[in-house]
Amino acid sequence: MQFVASLTRDPGEIQRFQRLWKSGDDSRKPFRNVLVTALFTPPSTLRLLREMREEGQVEQVYFDSGGFYVQMGRITHEDMYYQLLQFYRENDWADFYIMPDTVPLSSDDTETCWHKVRQTADGTKRFYDEMPSRLRERALAVIQGRSDKQIDYCLELYMSLGINRLGFGSFATNGKQSSTNLVTEEALHLLKYVTTVASQKGVKVHAFGVGTPPVIYLLNQAGVSSFDSIGWMKTAGFGKVYLPFIRAYNVTYGDIGARGMKQSTFENLKDLTGHRCPFCENFEQLATKRDLRVLHNLAVIQDTIELIMNGQSSELLRLMDEFAPTYAKMRKKVA
Repeated sequence: MQFVASLTRDPGEIQRFQRLWKSGDDSRKPFRNVLVTALFTPPSTLRLLREMREEGQVEQVYFDSGGFYVQMGRITHEDMYYQLLQFYRENDWADFYIMPDTVPLSSDDTETCWHKVRQTADGTKRFYDEMPSRLRERALAVIQGRSDKQIDYCLELYMSLGINRLGFGSFATNGKQSSTNLVTEEALHLLKYVTTVASQKGVKVHAFGVGTPPVIYLLNQAGVSSFDSIGWMKTAGFGKVYLPFIRAYNVTYGDIGARGMKQSTFENLKDLTGHRCPFCENFEQLATKRDLRVLHNLAVIQDTIELIMNGQSSELLRLMDEFAPTYAKMRKKVA
């Protein structure tokens, strides 16, 4: 299972994270696979990522369609469609080209949800026909829907086109402007259904916009081959940190009573999970410096994937029971 770092950021910030990561002498490459929103990424960032790819620092680049920005009201689906088509025609150096989609919100009624599903699936067919033929083998079609019938609508159309990579985007939404994706039992059921059908055709499935440590375990259980997330960065900005198989906890509040996790608990959990990185050696610095939290969270994502892939997760699942009980319940249902 591959982690894809969402990096629709300024080039200076990306380079700063690179330098700090290298200073920690960790040979792993958290930016091996990156995703950027094509229409909302600064040209300077695109140039940097292309250079990094040519130099071997980045191995795979995903161009995202910008469905999130449609969801946020920053662009209409129609404008996204035509601008994205032009962008893809002019930039043939990425590894995956994500088709335009519209995200159903948890607050949408059935009629609205069906409209967005059809807009996504039917729009993908038109887009696929119009995009350069040399890019079609790199197309990644997005599945949206809140029911089996809606999921089937997307699956049947995409399979008929011969698209060999799918993405699942219909997680629950909440927060300001429904900007946060949530893994729920219902979404996990649909995701598992998608991966089951896709695997029968030899098609891999990517999960969009989710990736906390306990969720990574659930995604692997559901049969996902890759996932992207910017949560490692956003979480750090809110003063929170990850540990393997444990949800994010706040470590920044000066009031000990309000702190989500005390230093003693954090250090104990590091020992239990075997996590070590130079970015969390000093707890007080971790609590006060965002960049250290960002890189610590990246290191934890690498740890979590390695523990799962190496078959070492079973002994740590009890930590999920205690520190991420909501996801622990889902784990037992998707197994």
